[in-house]
Parts: sequence; structure tokens; C-alpha cells
Amino acid sequence: MNNQSGTKEKIDNEGFAVVENIFSNEEVDYLLQIISNTDSSNPSFRKSKDLFAIRQFFKEVPEAANIIFNEKLKILLSETFGDIFFIAKSIYFDKP
Repeated sequence: MNNQSGTKEKIDNEGFAVVENIFSNEEVDYLLQIISNTDSSNPSFRKSKDLFAIRQFFKEVPEAANIIFNEKLKILLSETFGDIFFIAKSIYFDKP
């Protein structure tokens, strides 16, 4: 994985950090497949020509959690923030 020691410092100083190579191409493809197979008629789904969004993403697409919280992400979160963390909000955006 990338240099996690600089991730916390970057978050502390800049409010964010970009970390590459957390997800494999296969994981991304599978996640997109799960999303496309989910019933999007629920009001939590927003669709327009410029936006596709899912509010309460983990509630609407619960099987995505196992892909998103893979071992690489769990290690990154643990090393950066400690072992106590939780999901506060989940929104999926796909903007062209």
C-alpha cells in the first residue's frame, strides 16, 4: 500500500488525503455491477442526465459494505484513525 504515515498528517493539515490502490479493478467492477443491479425506484435514488446518487448508500446497497471495507481500507483506517470508527453517512455519487 501507499505511505500511510503521511496520510494522517495530510488529513490533519489539509482536511483530506488521496490514497491510491485501495481497491482492485475487480472490486470496482463488482461494486459497479452490484449498484447497477439494485432497484433504483426507491426515493433514496436520484437520477438526472448529469447525476446519479444514492442516499443512505449502505442501507440501500448493503452488500457493497463487504467490498468497500476490504482489508486494505480497514488497515488504512486503523493505522490512520485507530480501531474505533464507524459509518456516519453514506452517499454514492456518479457525476459525468
